[in-house]
Amino acid sequence: MVVIFSIAGLALAVGIGGGGMYVPLLNLLLHFKPHASTGLSQALICGGALGALAVNVCERHPASAARPMIDFGFAAFLAPAEMAGAQLGVMLNHMLPSPVILAMMASLLSVLAYRTLKKGGQQWREEREARRRQLHPSLLHSGESESESEGHAEEGRLLPRHVTVPGASSVVPIPSVSPPTPPAPSPLKPSPSLKKSGDEGTLAAVAEDHSVHLRSRCEDSTEASSAGDSAEASKPASQPPSKAAEAATSLSFAPLARMLAPEAEPAQRIVSDRAAPWFEISLLGGVWVGLLAVLLLRGGKGAPSVLGLPTCGGGYWALTFFGFFWLFGISLLGGRRMVEDARLRRAAGEPLLAGDVRWDGPRAAHCLVVAFLAGVLAGLVGVGGGMVLGPLLLDMGVLPQVGAATTGTTVLLTSSSAAAVFLLGALIPADYAFGLGLVALVGAFIGKVVIGALVKRYKAAALITLLLGVLIFISMLASATAGLLDLHAKWESGNFAAELALRTPCGGGH
Repeated sequence: MVVIFSIAGLALAVGIGGGGMYVPLLNLLLHFKPHASTGLSQALICGGALGALAVNVCERHPASAARPMIDFGFAAFLAPAEMAGAQLGVMLNHMLPSPVILAMMASLLSVLAYRTLKKGGQQWREEREARRRQLHPSLLHSGESESESEGHAEEGRLLPRHVTVPGASSVVPIPSVSPPTPPAPSPLKPSPSLKKSGDEGTLAAVAEDHSVHLRSRCEDSTEASSAGDSAEASKPASQPPSKAAEAATSLSFAPLARMLAPEAEPAQRIVSDRAAPWFEISLLGGVWVGLLAVLLLRGGKGAPSVLGLPTCGGGYWALTFFGFFWLFGISLLGGRRMVEDARLRRAAGEPLLAGDVRWDGPRAAHCLVVAFLAGVLAGLVGVGGGMVLGPLLLDMGVLPQVGAATTGTTVLLTSSSAAAVFLLGALIPADYAFGLGLVALVGAFIGKVVIGALVKRYKAAALITLLLGVLIFISMLASATAGLLDLHAKWESGNFAAELALRTPCGGGH
């Protein structure tokens, strides 16, 4: 109970479900069979995601009190594409030998953990520097360290104020020379929340400072000042394409880019941060309905079809392709909406906030393909989408708090639909599912509140990134250990040779 409470509190605080730790725990320590462990882990993840959601919906964006903490636009755009890729990845998982998948899983999670920890260290240094600059505003333009500044001040106090000039009849005072006035910084127009004093305002400023340094594979830069944004908004439509745009075009993403950003101007409408994003929320609802329908009718995640459809039959493949195109279509709608909103905001001269992405068609197409490929890898090696989507959002320059809240919301979609299928099919004990799920819910709620308070108090959003990297590494160790023990048991029983053979997609799982 304590272990489940702790896993939920830490995992959902950084936006992952924790399935990579739950399944080995239920299988090795609580002695549940693999099938039941998988189903119960979905119930635990669902409970934890509900607890995190209860906190996230009450939180506001670090750079603007008008925005919610959850970026529903990101969730509706990238999460369905990642889930669609996972459909293909699961098929490949059924075909490849178990040792190959185990090695790929360990390699993928090791790389993700390393990159995430490296980024967390970079964010930590940037936030520390930002805090130091706030304590010593004179260092903002001098570019010198605090000790150097104090040394120069002391040196100035040792200079004489008067000097006797030979041949002069009196003492000639030395005129005071003021240091050159540093150039005025570009005028910032912070949102109302940035004008606050105390921890929240400082945290927003720190987040804005380090977000300038974050560079995305999907974007050229992440801007926080309104001066740069106004200049961007005033650029003509025929400005040279960005690096992401050139990359998208060179990789033949042009048709996808046109689907996400048609030539016609978007319909004029008011884009408000204070308005509830009902369109994006309805897209996420469509994702949940589609997932639940496919899992119930076709079967999946270890649950059989309620219609009794045979695996790899005509109905099975029809529902599989329906789910794939359903998810990818919702992702296209979400991406198109984000590009349209970005156009309208630029036309209105609205500034970008810390962590915002300057969306256009080629950039959205590039990110969509990256999210899809990330989903393929996640499904192939059998890890949750949050472990690949979370680092992806960080690479795009999204603030850690926003990224964790967004991926935690997508985790709720997948885990709740899977848990419903297991419960409706009586495939897992309901008492354990609800009891342990409640423990995970309370743990996630408390963990989210505590870690969020630490981030605000110490102005260190990098804590979320560092914790994410640590949990990805722990998940790799737990899953690799469970996989090696399973292979050892099959070696002892003489069934190891069968694990080395290639299979068809209908040849059964591992």
